[in-house]
Amino acid sequence: MTLQDYQLKSKRTMASLGSLELDLCHCVMGIHSEFSEICEGIGKQDNVNIGEELSDVLFYLANYCTFRELNLEDYYHEVDYKDITTNTILLSIAQSTSNLQDLVKKFVAYKKPINKSQELICIEDILYDLNLLINKFDLNLGNILQNNVNKLLVRFPLTFSEELA
Repeated sequence: MTLQDYQLKSKRTMASLGSLELDLCHCVMGIHSEFSEICEGIGKQDNVNIGEELSDVLFYLANYCTFRELNLEDYYHEVDYKDITTNTILLSIAQSTSNLQDLVKKFVAYKKPINKSQELICIEDILYDLNLLINKFDLNLGNILQNNVNKLLVRFPLTFSEELA
């Protein structure tokens, strides 16, 4: 599965909260909370859980891009590098997600336009670092994405519903 296919399929189960501001807040909070679950999976050395949580971060990142009318796949780069430490990757993801959250905070709280170049750097950096983790733990991006779509099809057969969430 490609990131473009995943982005299209993931929006089927993304709750729309009624405004761009709320939708973007939901996405950046989701990225952050799922990132913390990646850290837990790494601490437990549970590759299955790491893959599931990576896909959950990708779900929120893909939907963030959908709300911003961006193609997530445009910011994807292959990596073939395993020598970087896991902690370095996690710190980089934490920094990039914090930067994205700050852009959204300024948009929502202070009515400032989102700085598009900074936003794209954040998205590209988060995606790059997630791909580093996928590579480091010998996971497969296509499989991770497909497994997430399959999970969401079971949980939400038609579309998102609060009752099934």
